[in-house]
Amino acid sequence: MSFILENFCKNIKSVRQQYKLTHKDASKYCSSHDKKGLSQSTISLWENGKRIPTADNFIKLADLYAVDTNWLIGRRDTEKYTDEVIKSLEPDVFPIQITTENITTELPVEIPEDYTDYEIRRKTYGLEARANIVFLLNILKWEWENYIYERIYELQDLTAEEIKVKTDELSKYFNLKINKTKLTKNYNATLKEIFQTKTAKFTQK
Repeated sequence: MSFILENFCKNIKSVRQQYKLTHKDASKYCSSHDKKGLSQSTISLWENGKRIPTADNFIKLADLYAVDTNWLIGRRDTEKYTDEVIKSLEPDVFPIQITTENITTELPVEIPEDYTDYEIRRKTYGLEARANIVFLLNILKWEWENYIYERIYELQDLTAEEIKVKTDELSKYFNLKINKTKLTKNYNATLKEIFQTKTAKFTQK
């Protein structure tokens, strides 16, 4: 794949701004909650062409935003969104399961039936709307995994049934938590709106 620096810098900045992320937000959601991740200065250096991401970080960026890597690296005449890429990033199983420290929980997000079936989803939602959903689910999965990680001690030594009961209880507090932060509150509301309207809310400028 040929790398075109000017296009790459423009693309990663435009897609970050499309989702209203600061450099700090972008670095957070490209990083694992339990490991040292990217710094916000690194994101800024990439956007200004002063540093080039590793292959792993290219993939993290592309996966977060559900964009084609060829578009992200700046190749000409490539599409930002493709069904192949988006399908590979969409959940395969519902309800969506998250594994944290070997404990599996369900993401407390209500998913409509017309999204759970790929064939119906493909006909009902446009590519940009589906990319929006992948992005928003990525954010909520990150927040939920981090929330569980901080409370993992409450779930240890419980049976699968007991974990389900406990996480149902924790999900109520999780929803309160994300609704206290403007960014995640807006994201949570926007996800519900996209499911209702079948229309992208974060669009390319």
